[in-house]
Amino acid sequence: MESLLWLVLVEKESFNRWDIIGASICILGASVIFIGNQKLG
Repeated sequence: MESLLWLVLVEKESFNRWDIIGASICILGASVIFIGNQKLG
């Protein structure tokens, strides 16, 4: 999500649907890793 903030605040660009989809995939992947680690430990 910080990458979207960087895009808007620093680069002065607006994000599109592909940026949102990419960020969502990254968050989903991180969630899978964190949830998997909790169940194993």
